Amino acid sequence: MFTIHQQQSENNAILTLENASKSSKVVISLHEGARVSSLILASKTIIKEIPNFDYKDSYAASILFPFASRIENGIYEFEYKKHQLDCNQAGINALHGLVYNKTFVIKNQEVTSDFASITLGYIENN
Repeated sequence: MFTIHQQQSENNAILTLENASKSSKVVISLHEGARVSSLILASKTIIKEIPNFDYKDSYAASILFPFASRIENGIYEFEYKKHQLDCNQAGINALHGLVYNKTFVIKNQEVTSDFASITLGYIENN
């Protein structure tokens, strides 16, 4: 049997999906852009949190939307119009898109004896 568990802290909501033997498990940080902070499949660690390392120093495992990597000085041009993004990499570059620090919500979830599934959502109002 699989389970879905949500834990709320002062600064974050953590979602954990795992099987009964805990040999497969994913931990998702909802207030940090729904990033996968830990992933274990068939008892093999795929993604692991780095102890004493703050997410904002690396944006490790963040969702790269709508762009991956860096945009120099956060400036880009689209249809002959210049746009400015927030520079979240030491004030130098825009790094990893726009949702790395947004709060996602659970839209749907399903649990069976064979799997656990979630659908997360985020709506941008700007």
